[in-house]
Amino acid sequence: MRSKRLSRQIKKAFGTEETEGLFALKVDDWTSKFDCFLQSVDEAYQQLEEREQMAQRNMELSGAELTLANSRLFAMNQAFDAMLNSLGQGFLLVSKDGICQDIYSKACETLLEIQPAGKSIIEVLKVSEAKASIFTDWLEILFRDALDFAEFSRLGPQSFAHSGGRFISLEYKPVRGRNGDIDFVMVIATDISKEMLATRRAENLQAQANFITNIVQNKERFRQFVKEFRGSVIECNELIALGIEGDSLNTIKQRIHGIKGTSGTFGMVHVHEKANEFESQIAAQEVERNNHSVVNMRPILSRGIAEIQQTFEECLQQNADLVSELIATQEPHREIALSRLRKFSDLLPSSAGSQRSLRHEFIESFVAVPISEILTHFNVSLQQVARHFNKKIGPVQISGDDPHLVPEDFGRLWDDLEHVFRNIGDHGIESPEQRSALGKPEFGLVQIKVKLLDDAVQIFIKDDGAGIDVAKVSSAISRKILSPEDQALVEKNPLEAIFFSGLSTVDKVSTISGRGIGLCAVRSSLGKFGGSISVKSQIGQSTEFSILLPLNFNSPRKSTT
Repeated sequence: MRSKRLSRQIKKAFGTEETEGLFALKVDDWTSKFDCFLQSVDEAYQQLEEREQMAQRNMELSGAELTLANSRLFAMNQAFDAMLNSLGQGFLLVSKDGICQDIYSKACETLLEIQPAGKSIIEVLKVSEAKASIFTDWLEILFRDALDFAEFSRLGPQSFAHSGGRFISLEYKPVRGRNGDIDFVMVIATDISKEMLATRRAENLQAQANFITNIVQNKERFRQFVKEFRGSVIECNELIALGIEGDSLNTIKQRIHGIKGTSGTFGMVHVHEKANEFESQIAAQEVERNNHSVVNMRPILSRGIAEIQQTFEECLQQNADLVSELIATQEPHREIALSRLRKFSDLLPSSAGSQRSLRHEFIESFVAVPISEILTHFNVSLQQVARHFNKKIGPVQISGDDPHLVPEDFGRLWDDLEHVFRNIGDHGIESPEQRSALGKPEFGLVQIKVKLLDDAVQIFIKDDGAGIDVAKVSSAISRKILSPEDQALVEKNPLEAIFFSGLSTVDKVSTISGRGIGLCAVRSSLGKFGGSISVKSQIGQSTEFSILLPLNFNSPRKSTT
């Protein structure tokens, strides 16, 4: 069968498509037209060859494009996987038959502790056998899409029981096809451990705040509760030792229930929870006994009482600063306003001369406090300044006499005295690096020594810091106009100038000190009571403030040394 292409070439050269017509041509026509025929065939062949070459090029080009497209698709898949995995969440797809698909994020293996591909979602989420049928029904209704997906999905498992104690939340999203039907359900697993821990810390802080508030507002009741608690523990242990017969168990249950209620009222959360847990254990054991099971409750009760007691004592220990003094004695206490004590003391007779009067005895016993108790508070200020400037300062060391004073008799003196300690922390004690370079201990040392005189108390406050540079003080003095009295002081001791208003030896003002105000306020406060303050220093070694505080009429002069 002749091809159409050949027929076209014959017709073009000889004017006819029929082969028989070729034999009707004359020899001259044959000769002249045959060359034309061959040329046409050659042209057709060249065109065919060009087309083949073009087709070949197109095929090569299409192959390159296909390779490039595949490469881009692969890169996109990798980017998608990387993005999916970088989120740190577990993503997996579940089909209508409850089988997990091959596509899932790597995080699933950590968060859900399994490779979910090809496995039942019931197995992946560790749905219990008892709840498996309910879960299957829920999943089937979810795929029907007859109810609001967001609302109904919340009826499914909302968390995953992680063996490592992590908190894993579960969320569900629909994956719809072109027709709008749900083809897959996406399960999203998220590690919310940090959020849960932060929430628990916040709850613990709130519970601690409630605990402190309740104790402060009900000190006497709390002291009584501590006594009752310890008595209840002793009573329960005695009953357990005698045997759990008759009303013994009911008595133990009553004591535990009372502990649970009162500990909850005071905000002792862990004690409350432990008591509640113990009540549940007792109830479970009672059920077994009622079912005629042989149950030895003695070890269970002993262990439960011991755990509650340990939790209670740990709570007291953790809050020792708040409760130790409160529960040190079992005697009842009463709080009386200072104004009422003052009013009563004014009704008491006083004696002249050196004889101790009933009024002095009363003030000493019920109004005055040891000066060491007042001075210890300054350690708080010192440590705050040390933390602010990244310095290390040991606790203030207090020694010497310990006379009783009435703090309120000295007005703002104690507030102003804070400036001495703030200056020590800011300018006196060096940084740990500087102290190390000077061969000093890393922690700075601050000492307070108290000396009781006939009609006054002398307080020495000494640090082992950098000392005060007399040259800098003198330079600061030269820039001020001094009164004749102040001029006489600095001529005797240039360091006295640090108590002048507005005089400072530091180049940079900090939020703590450096304005030349604080030490001036200390001198001013002392002056109101006939007191004074002086200073001596050795550069690079120490600075010592000496405070003379006269004792007024109402302040007893008792030393404990």
